[in-house]
Amino acid sequence: MKAVRMYAPRDLRVEEVDIPSYEADECLIKVMAVGVCGSDIPRVNQYGAHVSPIIVGHEFGGQIVKTGDKVTKFKAGDRVTCPPLIPCFKCKYCEMVNIHFVKTTIIMVQEEMVHLHNISQ
Repeated sequence: MKAVRMYAPRDLRVEEVDIPSYEADECLIKVMAVGVCGSDIPRVNQYGAHVSPIIVGHEFGGQIVKTGDKVTKFKAGDRVTCPPLIPCFKCKYCEMVNIHFVKTTIIMVQEEMVHLHNISQ
């Protein structure tokens, strides 16, 4: 599959990469569209990333291609999106569905998360 990989600021390359494997409680997603996040612009133009090379594009939408044996709520063909933030589900902001204010949010930046999203139940 093709992916945009960043090696250094202003050094982006479209390359062939292996299709990732997935676990029994995960889905393989074919990415159909990727958004450019506000954090991508300074990273690509000036600062670079914490690891290199890294596949850019952590805000995406796609279609499930395959599901693991333990996946029951999703099926191949479902259209999905992956939020770039993982809320804590415990604080007042999560209760109000304002996850961008959560202080314990995990930001997904690992390249594996671009292609593979854990949907453990």
